[in-house]
Amino acid sequence: MPYGLLDKERNMIDEHKKTTGAQGADPDSWWEVDREILECLAGHGAMTLAEISRQLGLSEGEATSLLAMLAREGRVRICQVALAA
Repeated sequence: MPYGLLDKERNMIDEHKKTTGAQGADPDSWWEVDREILECLAGHGAMTLAEISRQLGLSEGEATSLLAMLAREGRVRICQVALAA
């Protein structure tokens, strides 16, 4: 694990475990999801957060947290922000 988890990310993992019934902390499963996100982007090109979430069966909050970690590691670039309507 190249970087430590932030409290917000730990809370997100704990919440995911509660809602899915996952047992124990398994950071390796999150790195597997990271790989799935990277493969999804490689196969589809740029995608919206909603598209990534839907494609991988994640909540938008989970996808946001994972993408933030990948961006901090320099593995993805988040490059578009739109004005809220």
